[in-house]
Amino acid sequence: MFDLTDRVIPVKLTNHFTNLSLESRALIDTGASNCVVPVNLLRKLECTPIGNSLVHTSSGTSFVDIFLVELQIKNKVYNVNVCGIDSIDFVIIGWDVISTNKILPNLMETIFDQTISFLKIIPELKKTSVLILGQDSTEIVRLHEIKDSIKCLGYEGIIVKEITDINIQSIEEKVNMLGSLSRFIICDNSIPSGHIDELKICTINRFITAVIQESGKGGSWMQADYQFDFNFIKSFNYENIHFIKTLMPEVIDWAEKQLKTREMNLNSLYNWRLIT
Repeated sequence: MFDLTDRVIPVKLTNHFTNLSLESRALIDTGASNCVVPVNLLRKLECTPIGNSLVHTSSGTSFVDIFLVELQIKNKVYNVNVCGIDSIDFVIIGWDVISTNKILPNLMETIFDQTISFLKIIPELKKTSVLILGQDSTEIVRLHEIKDSIKCLGYEGIIVKEITDINIQSIEEKVNMLGSLSRFIICDNSIPSGHIDELKICTINRFITAVIQESGKGGSWMQADYQFDFNFIKSFNYENIHFIKTLMPEVIDWAEKQLKTREMNLNSLYNWRLIT
């Protein structure tokens, strides 16, 4: 079955008696028995209780007021008895609504629309996002120096460790995903770390990758020859961490030239791309 847990969608709430309305965000929670609305939103709608009910939350068991609210998702309106709770900041759509035959297809359509909207963002991400690989524990300052340096040149650095993990996703899958969303990759090879495996991911996926390394240091010789076999990988040296900023224009110039060549070659191969 399609998992609706932790899905956030836009909703509109209306007081049927006063016609006051507002827009909010709602969390679809298959673990909640009933719909819940923050009390501050109900006050703005000037809703009055129609009763009360005993509810069980993570904070314990208590009586809460019940309100009649019109809940609109896309162009569909539903009259719903909702619980008013102080301790939440967003609307919760519970199983009492999810389980109805009328609303479930509408929820799935809304979630699908959100997915399509996200996919439309990917070309924008590919314009400025740069994945930064390297030792991200004791050498995190080094990675942030790269991130700060490329930001001055119009790029947004992504450090794997600082992106929230997806519980069903392995670290390898995470690196694959972030690499695919990035314009190119900068890998610092000065200190031994997991980026040794990550460089293999870059070669398999043909990610354009600049490998930078501080003079006199090195993570491993295992991938030192990659730049000879793969034209989308190139090594650069810098004197010390303070010279990373000076190196970045050269790195970016190389990466952008590689991207331009790749774009020309692919457009020549996929000639339908040039048809407007």
